[in-house]
Amino acid sequence: MPDKVTQVLRAREGGNVYRCHGIPHLDEYTVGKHTFDMLLLLDALHPAPTVDLFLAILRHDLHERYMGDIPGRIKVSLPALHKAWKEATALIVQELEDDSAARLSEEDRAWLDALDKLELLLWCHDQLAQGNKNVTRVLQDVENRLRNGAGIPQPVREFYDAFAWKRTNEMHPDR
Repeated sequence: MPDKVTQVLRAREGGNVYRCHGIPHLDEYTVGKHTFDMLLLLDALHPAPTVDLFLAILRHDLHERYMGDIPGRIKVSLPALHKAWKEATALIVQELEDDSAARLSEEDRAWLDALDKLELLLWCHDQLAQGNKNVTRVLQDVENRLRNGAGIPQPVREFYDAFAWKRTNEMHPDR
């Protein structure tokens, strides 16, 4: 088992991994930013999140410290590579002694997956608002998965259905 210092250093390095590196985009988009935004969504949408779900969100992409962020389209178009990636990820998670995702109930797994997608959707809208049309294909894919996906928790579905991107007024959010 890695000592606590090593565990913390690995996790911090994992949070610095860049997401969506295959898509030209504005600003930095790291695993740490993605995780923070997922935790904000969890707090806003989940009526009573479990500690296991919180920990699984916190750690769900830390394995990318070793493998990077594999684009979703590659996983779909190259199933053999995706299978090998999943096997390698399992070995890394085992090495990191992170069983947070393994402890999740089916309901918590659905939340983890849905919040992962919802955060990506919000990031895509942020990019579009800044004029970056490079995310259009990713946005279409994630919208299809949220719209048509089975097992999306009701609060996530309601948020998705009501969502329209807007810039908020910093001083008076209701104006």
